[in-house]
Amino acid sequence: MNTFATLLVAAGLLVLCGSLIPLTKTSHYETGQRLGWRFVYALNWAFILGYLYFLAYLWGADANLIDLVLAIILFGGGVFVYLVSQMSVASLECIQKSASAYEKQSLHDVLTGLPNRKQLFYVLAGTLAARGREDDVFSVMVMDLNGFKEINDTLGHHAGDKALQMVAPRLQQQLRSSDTLCRMGGDEFAVVLPKTGSDQALLVAQKMLKALEPSFKIEEKELVMGISIGIACCPEHSEEVDALIQFADIAMYQAKRNKTGVEIYIEANDSHSVEKLSAPHRLQKMITNEQLELKYQPISDHNEISGMEVFVCWPKIDGEEMTSGYCMSLVEYMGLGEKVNHFILKKALAQYSQWQTKFDFKLHLNLMVESALSREFFRFLEQELKLYEIKPSSVTLEMPEPALRKSLTIIGEALKNLAALGVSLSIKNFGGHGAALLLIRDNPLKELKLDALFSRDLETDVSNQAIIQAAQAFCNRLGIFMVVEGVDTEAAVATLKGMGIHRYQGNAYCPALKIDEVRLFLENLN
Repeated sequence: MNTFATLLVAAGLLVLCGSLIPLTKTSHYETGQRLGWRFVYALNWAFILGYLYFLAYLWGADANLIDLVLAIILFGGGVFVYLVSQMSVASLECIQKSASAYEKQSLHDVLTGLPNRKQLFYVLAGTLAARGREDDVFSVMVMDLNGFKEINDTLGHHAGDKALQMVAPRLQQQLRSSDTLCRMGGDEFAVVLPKTGSDQALLVAQKMLKALEPSFKIEEKELVMGISIGIACCPEHSEEVDALIQFADIAMYQAKRNKTGVEIYIEANDSHSVEKLSAPHRLQKMITNEQLELKYQPISDHNEISGMEVFVCWPKIDGEEMTSGYCMSLVEYMGLGEKVNHFILKKALAQYSQWQTKFDFKLHLNLMVESALSREFFRFLEQELKLYEIKPSSVTLEMPEPALRKSLTIIGEALKNLAALGVSLSIKNFGGHGAALLLIRDNPLKELKLDALFSRDLETDVSNQAIIQAAQAFCNRLGIFMVVEGVDTEAAVATLKGMGIHRYQGNAYCPALKIDEVRLFLENLN
């Protein structure tokens, strides 16, 4: 009995000692419980001393039944501690991997795998802080693809996504390991070039231009995409992160306007400030003279039109076509959002008043969000609805999810006021930015428009199918409609219908239309 008891305690001691290895790992993890794990580690050593004391006791004594029971308990305790320590390490490693994956996802673009805009500012801040001497330099490049909008309009967003995925590696191959290529959003990229002056950055830009000269094969079509590049240098142009990005962006637009491919920021050529000063007058004149054009895109429900989304088709500025994002930023910057919203509202409601007598569909308005949430806009909307004798329930205001992140309290109050008027509310681009769940919970929304991100390669992407089905079940539970955006292929339509989903919007049903094209489209419905 003495021998058996000794062997049990010795085995338990060995197992207990084995638990020190995983416990050593846990005591060094960067967690909020590091002190607790260190206490457990110290306690384990106390247990080991206790086991050694009991072994010494058994060595010189005749073991009885109680000693045997204690030996069995100590053996089981050693095994228990070992198993718990191993499972703790496994759990912590899993948590840390998940945390690392989440952090990486938050700092990287899902589509291209490149660092995103958030990471870009981290890199710039770090590069700026790492400047050891006043003569240390680094450069920033902002790049925008030429002709990308045409790819999206003609081939669909899925083709645009493939184009971005093909462009990114070509650009990356022209850079050093110390350089950082980021996707800022849309078709815009940025590069941070440490220890690189403007002349060297110009050479890198020339390499990138050359790298994009060979055509891309997308949707069995050979496409050529150029790029416009702007360069700003620290400290030559600025020693502030925001200013460097802004100056590189200005130089990029200069390159786009001049069709030179690449430009280095020159303050004397900075027409951006002049443009901002003159833009209010010009935009106001455009709005007054009805020079802004609206486009409409039908929304399908069981192959029938359920709504018509209306948005601004921005005109050329100084003879150059500007991106929607740039024009909207300029409008908000100059405080012209209210004027633009009034223009959209008056023109769209006037047109809809003619359609509503013949056709049964809702009007979906895409407006400048910040201005649309004001009390002044609320009163103007109510006035215009009465003027054109349009039921508020026939109008849906679409709010892009990214714009809803600024102030949930203010937005929530505004949405409740609009809903009280009888206007339907829709969150556009839902799911792509993770900002709308609190609004859905606390506000009377009627519709969610699922971001086009989830309709990519829908016929083959099982994950996107599962997400769309889950979103549909979510909407059904809340009693709101769901529309899938960016549905550009018949295969995607067939997949949606196979899942029992019939409300969608995209080129597969109908592309965005000018007003004359809308009239023809509606006439063909009869």
